[in-house]
Amino acid sequence: IFTDIIYLDFSNESSAVNKVTGPGGVVEVPINTNTQTSLKGLVWELAASYAVARSDTATLEVLGGFRYLNLESTVDWQLAGPLGLFPQSGSSSRSEDLLDAIVGVRGKLKLGGSNWFVPYYLDAGAGSSQFTWQAEAGIGYAFKWGDVLLAYRHLSYEQESGKLIQDMRFSGPGLGVAF
Repeated sequence: IFTDIIYLDFSNESSAVNKVTGPGGVVEVPINTNTQTSLKGLVWELAASYAVARSDTATLEVLGGFRYLNLESTVDWQLAGPLGLFPQSGSSSRSEDLLDAIVGVRGKLKLGGSNWFVPYYLDAGAGSSQFTWQAEAGIGYAFKWGDVLLAYRHLSYEQESGKLIQDMRFSGPGLGVAF
């Protein structure tokens, strides 16, 4: 059984409003005086795996579980100039929760007779989202107490149009410890 948590917080980021679409159509905004946006999120994964192949040089496990995503976006604006029906200042916030079942594989490929290894992970799932998948690979070192690894991860969500999340991807390096 394993779990993974990702927390992100891009609060009070400066941004600019160029145009606004409302009941009267597209309105060009002449002066953007103060606009702030934020994006906060939490991804939690819980899964169980079963070793289907194990040797001195490699392991292969199949896994199943769920991935939960909570995402909240906020925009606060202050604008100048004639806007008609659109308010010159205000705030808008929207959040979404997604719960998806996932299945996948994970394992390790040992490098020679050393403590170095290449971890790999791949899953795919659906539920609240149309499709989600995740892949990770890297390099690790095994100690007696556990493993330390440096990896590159890609996590993707696909949703239908009109949702807060339509096509979202997280990618980047990660440093981890496994006990």
